Amino acid sequence: MSSKYSTLPDIDTQPDVYETTEDTSDRSRAQGMDSKDYESDEEREGIDRSAVSVKDAAARFKDCVVDNSSADFSDRLNKRKKAMYRTFVRRPNLESSEYEILPKDMILQETPLQKLRRLMYEVKELGQEAELNGKEGAELIGGEISHKDLLSHVKSLEHDLSEIGQTMGEGTASGALSNEGLIKQTDAGKRLMQQLQAMKLSATSSDAEAENASATPKVSVDAAISDGKTITYELFYSPENARLHTATKTAELAERLAILEKAVGTTPMQSGSSLVGTLEKLEQNMGVLVHPRQLEQLSRRLKVVMGELERVQELQAKESAATGISPETENKINNLFELVDKIDPLVSLAPALVTRLKGLKGLHSEAAIFSDSIKMISSEQSKISEELKGLSTVSTKLQESLAENDSAIQKNIELIDGRITQLIERVQRLGA
Repeated sequence: MSSKYSTLPDIDTQPDVYETTEDTSDRSRAQGMDSKDYESDEEREGIDRSAVSVKDAAARFKDCVVDNSSADFSDRLNKRKKAMYRTFVRRPNLESSEYEILPKDMILQETPLQKLRRLMYEVKELGQEAELNGKEGAELIGGEISHKDLLSHVKSLEHDLSEIGQTMGEGTASGALSNEGLIKQTDAGKRLMQQLQAMKLSATSSDAEAENASATPKVSVDAAISDGKTITYELFYSPENARLHTATKTAELAERLAILEKAVGTTPMQSGSSLVGTLEKLEQNMGVLVHPRQLEQLSRRLKVVMGELERVQELQAKESAATGISPETENKINNLFELVDKIDPLVSLAPALVTRLKGLKGLHSEAAIFSDSIKMISSEQSKISEELKGLSTVSTKLQESLAENDSAIQKNIELIDGRITQLIERVQRLGA
């Protein structure tokens, strides 16, 4: 006791004394109880003290599966788990063409194709066993059915299963069992093609009759097959044939129009005039050229025009001599005349071109507006790209900070885990 408490009142200054009675009969009593319990266990007949065979236990629990998907035996705070138990499941090869027997208590469900293979395999084994029994001389099987009847039943079963396999696509090993209607349609199409080939071989109609039959919109023919069966098929006028027919007609019309354009010419006499109007004007001109009186009048007028043209040329020559045009300007004028000669055939197309440009005026204005909108969109896109760059930098910084925080948290968790393990060890040591 410290000296500072010695002067206080009501303080017990006597030493602490703990006294116990000496009893030595506990050990002997415990030893006597242990021996009595052991003797009573030996006397009991209900307790089985035989050893367990490891081979028998392994054979018994060979196909069992341990599911530890929701179990955690690691005693850790983080998500990392120790691989203490692993699940081994026998998965059959679904793409193989071999027959197989699935294991007992299989996790995967048996597909229709696997069921068919299993049944075929079992029927095959049954046939082999029946043949072996027949070779050994067993007339009756089970005392109910004879060997011949059993073999006939097995053969009929094999035939039925083979037909089912053909309908399900077993022969081609396609494995597409989900669309049974499509398989039936393909089988029906194959049968129809075979019948049509037989009809081709037996048909004796000429090529002209075949052409007439193909030209008609609907044809009904009865074709005789070599085994006496007949089929009836009908050919209908499909929309694709109608489109092809109209396309050929339009192509022929376009050809005829091209021939007329070559004969008449493409330069219109009046803007907006039709082909019939131009033909009427051409007929009038031909009528004028045919009559001799009108030809004489035309020749007189042409002579007058030629004389006037000669006078114009003389006046032009006098003016050129008076003005004294240089050879360079004359060359330029000649070039301009050549250019005018080149432009003359295009003058007739100018009205149509002007009308087309007027029609395209709205389109051009819309295109200008569209270009302005594209410029605005590009500017906004550049702004958005800059903002995205800023956001990307912020996100990278955030990711770095998150990674640092995650590493710090992981370190703290590891430290806490170590401390907890140390504490558990200490507690275990103290308990021991």
